Amino acid sequence: MGSPLCRLCVPSGFFSHGEWKTLNEIQDPALRLLAKKLPAIVLKDRAASTVKGYTRAFARWCSWASSYSLQCLPAQGPHVALYLAYLAQTARTASPLTLAAAALSWAHEKAGLSDPGLSPLAQQTLQGLKRILACPRRKKDPLTAEDVRQVHRHWLQHTPSLQELQMVTLITLGFSSFLRWDELSRLQRQDLQFHPSHVAVFIASRKNDTLREGHWVFITRTGSPSCPVTLLERFLQEGKHSPEQNLFCRIGVRSGRQHLRTTGLSYSRARELLLKYLEAAGITHGNFGLHSLRSGGASAAANAGVPDRLFKRHGGWRSESAKDGYLQESLTDLLAVSR
Repeated sequence: MGSPLCRLCVPSGFFSHGEWKTLNEIQDPALRLLAKKLPAIVLKDRAASTVKGYTRAFARWCSWASSYSLQCLPAQGPHVALYLAYLAQTARTASPLTLAAAALSWAHEKAGLSDPGLSPLAQQTLQGLKRILACPRRKKDPLTAEDVRQVHRHWLQHTPSLQELQMVTLITLGFSSFLRWDELSRLQRQDLQFHPSHVAVFIASRKNDTLREGHWVFITRTGSPSCPVTLLERFLQEGKHSPEQNLFCRIGVRSGRQHLRTTGLSYSRARELLLKYLEAAGITHGNFGLHSLRSGGASAAANAGVPDRLFKRHGGWRSESAKDGYLQESLTDLLAVSR
């Protein structure tokens, strides 16, 4: 079977099977030139990060299959069932199994072959293992508008350091814009356009923006002490961002003064600081994380009666089920059902 990570584990190897054989037999030079472009084109139907994850997962399948002298491409349904059972021995959740099944399906689709995951045995094995490994999922609690105001009162009652100003800005912007962490972390100074009534924030790509058309989020000037636009302007003035610099960065110290480094703030560090800043402000009543910003802002807007069409556009949701998963109704609204 060759080396454990055989040549089929890299995307280029997918294109010598199934329908690709027909293209490889073409003799006309012009058509052959077009055929050479097709692999790069079909790999663009998923995000680069998704392709990378699937490729690695498929490589792990190839390594396992090769160790037992099994064929990795095309894979056989019963062998896939055995592999899923093998993964389940060390998995704490069903996620590694779901990724493996998706990667195998993707690889066979790219190769023009039938999906082994459609085998009745493979399907039943996956569903059975999902139930065995199922565990209650506790979503992060949403922050409230009062929580955000409390953060302002605590951290901005004195002249804040650059790091303190950055974290209060991150919390406020994340809450008011409904942005996911990966969207917040990729924001740059050049993505912001300030106007007398609002700031326009350009999101280059969103989770469901499959065509990468980009998305604008508009945040109003409230005129309140916790106005997100005023706070953002203050942070930019203190941070002295360059146009292409990440909005939220790691903090360095030079000559006793804090400054923004060129390295963006990581997820783990941002989460650590968020919990620290919330606790210091006396907000300890929930299971919070970075997703609490998005779900909190969305819940506050829904409870305030924001029209559904505008609500979904602001948060970048396309389906009702996706949107509703972020919401937590107020007690007043819940009680109104039984009046």
